[in-house]
Amino acid sequence: MDPGPFTAGEVTAEVYHNFEDQLIIVPMGRQTRKLSIEVRVTGSGISLVESISGSMSGIAVSREVNDCFPPASGVNRPLAITGGAISYSFQENADEWFVGTRTLLGIDGNSQQNLNLNIAFINGEVVNLVQDVTGGMTGFHTQDIHQPWYIVLELNLGFDLQATITNWYAGPDSWLV
Repeated sequence: MDPGPFTAGEVTAEVYHNFEDQLIIVPMGRQTRKLSIEVRVTGSGISLVESISGSMSGIAVSREVNDCFPPASGVNRPLAITGGAISYSFQENADEWFVGTRTLLGIDGNSQQNLNLNIAFINGEVVNLVQDVTGGMTGFHTQDIHQPWYIVLELNLGFDLQATITNWYAGPDSWLV
């Protein structure tokens, strides 16, 4: 189950006091963000793909709100974030594209982020690919936080069921148009 919105962006409020309109913008920290993974499958083996599933590790899977702020006593608290992995299922969106989206609390800054893809073929064989996307997650909490973050991969498949990631990108923009 994905987390619901915690807070988001900023709130603009009109304040009516003494018949004068005032516009106040209150900044708020965004606490969740969608991570969309888009896989473009190319090559002669595309017709042999039955499904794609996967997981992403190095993700914040829980947050203990009571541990988010240091106490006045200065006593050390455990980390407020618990890291782990989340699963993804991908839907075929267009002829070559498989897309999966989840809402995340964030990434675990103390861990490496790895994308694990499982490509299931119509003959029952499954190929597993792992891609380290840690460097691509750098702006997840800071860049254009009101939009989803994307990891986009090009995956080349041959009739021999060999799968190769030929290109990948991570950031606030999608290749899928």
